[in-house]
Amino acid sequence: MVAKYKEVPLWWYPAVILLAFVLGIVVTTTQNITMPAWSYVIALLVGAFVAPFVSQAQRQASRSG
Repeated sequence: MVAKYKEVPLWWYPAVILLAFVLGIVVTTTQNITMPAWSYVIALLVGAFVAPFVSQAQRQASRSG
């Protein structure tokens, strides 16, 4: 089944990430929510920093069990 589909070009991944970021900024600035745009950016940065450590911890836990 995988052979039926073409491989996705590499530019697709940053394009999707950029689109999601822009849409997130648009929503936080135009809609009536309590989260300011700067806190949206901080939340993304914290998540990007924490994710590798959580992944490593989960990997270690799954190996020992």
